[in-house]
Amino acid sequence: MWRQRLRQYMERMSGRLTPPEVTPLDRIQLMLLPIADLFMILMYSRPPGGSLRTARVTLMTIWLAAAVVVLAGIPAAVLLVNAIPRFQPVLILIGLLGVAIGLGAAVLAVFGIRQRILIAARQRTASPSP
Repeated sequence: MWRQRLRQYMERMSGRLTPPEVTPLDRIQLMLLPIADLFMILMYSRPPGGSLRTARVTLMTIWLAAAVVVLAGIPAAVLLVNAIPRFQPVLILIGLLGVAIGLGAAVLAVFGIRQRILIAARQRTASPSP
């Protein structure tokens, strides 16, 4: 029984159960799309269609992006804040790189969460109310 649940969970996380419908985009997502696409390309995780405009961000990608923000972006920001007053160029460079990666991951996570919200809203309005 637990193996079946684990398999269902892994399928849901993999994105293979994603419906082939075109994902909705709003004004906020259109602003985030270039940064999210660039981050996916730089992380060598480009969607099959080439852009997140036509692909859904999987739950696992959202969780991984959130983890990168917490584990890399925030510590890098702290490092940067501490390195600038002491003018330590190597630490400043490392901090800037970490903050850039953290911001890209944050944009991707927000894009994916917003995408899920819009899809859920579309499904609620498409299904008839009892």
